[in-house]
Amino acid sequence: GIPEVTEQTVFATRPGGKTVLIGVKLPDMAPGIPTMHMVLQAKKIEGCYLGNCNPYEAIPDFIKLWKDGRFDIDCLITAIRPIEEINEAMADLIVGKGLRTVLTL
Repeated sequence: GIPEVTEQTVFATRPGGKTVLIGVKLPDMAPGIPTMHMVLQAKKIEGCYLGNCNPYEAIPDFIKLWKDGRFDIDCLITAIRPIEEINEAMADLIVGKGLRTVLTL
C-alpha cells in the first residue's frame, strides 16, 4: 500500500512480467504506479485479495500446518479484542493500524 514500494516493485519486474499488489493504499496517497514504464515494457499489475485462495481448501491446509508446527499464526495477529470493541477494531483497520484483529466472544 505504500506508493514508493509499489513503484519499486514495478521497476523491479522484468519486461513483460507481472507485479502482484497485496497492500491497499490509504485514500489520500498517490498510487505510485509508473504508467509510462509499464506501457513501454509491457508490464502488468494484478491485485491479490486474501491470497486469492479458496478458503474451503486453504483453511484446512493452514490448520494442518499450524498443528504440525510449520505455520506461526501468532505473528499474523495484530490485536485481540472483545467483540464489544468491534468499532475500535474497525477504526484501527481504516487507518492501517489493526490489519488482523481477532474478535473474541
